[in-house]
Amino acid sequence: MKKLTFVVSILAFIVAPALGQNQPAAQATAKIGYIYALEQDVPTVILSQAIKTPTGKGLFIDVSVECGLVTDTWVQSKKGNKNTATAEASVVVWVTVDGAPHYAEPGHVVFCRRTQELTATFSGLLSLCVDPATGIIDPACFEFLQPEEIGLLLDTMSANSFNFYYGLETSGVHTVEVWAQIGTTTSVSGLDQEAHFAQAEALIGKGSVTINLVRLIKDEDVVDLP
Repeated sequence: MKKLTFVVSILAFIVAPALGQNQPAAQATAKIGYIYALEQDVPTVILSQAIKTPTGKGLFIDVSVECGLVTDTWVQSKKGNKNTATAEASVVVWVTVDGAPHYAEPGHVVFCRRTQELTATFSGLLSLCVDPATGIIDPACFEFLQPEEIGLLLDTMSANSFNFYYGLETSGVHTVEVWAQIGTTTSVSGLDQEAHFAQAEALIGKGSVTINLVRLIKDEDVVDLP
């Protein structure tokens, strides 16, 4: 089931390559955007900027965004049953230059992710079944016990940044696009499925991209992946 994260305002920046042909060559450029509404599991361009470059240089691309996560879990338990609720939310960011499959290294980067798991194994107000005079537990009382419950809600927003690199092979105007995708998963387990609850949300806040034109040392290797 798709979810839609609603936000305060949307401001998209897309510069068409045709319009950028008349711009002068530059050493750096930047773009700042505001909060977006992202549909879950749908890759979305959140920032876009064009830069005119000569031959033999590369692009260092710094992406910074506010990253918000909300995870909410709640469980009930009685008679010693173990019940678990799990919620996970994440934001993944990547950069393309002149469209796919031209991905800036190192590809997809997890800007934020949280997995929240809540487990409860309660007896269920056991003290109500104990005879105060003898200390003996009445087994028949278990049928009337109300479930004990516990819940946990976490809501965070933080700024995150990562550097990407793309080596240029041709001169001209190049369009840099910053992509983002939010994802959430929830699950519950235990004997009583109705005694669990899990919810997760993720969002992108304010963001910026700074693009610097650089000439690396000859034969420099900036990518060292396993």
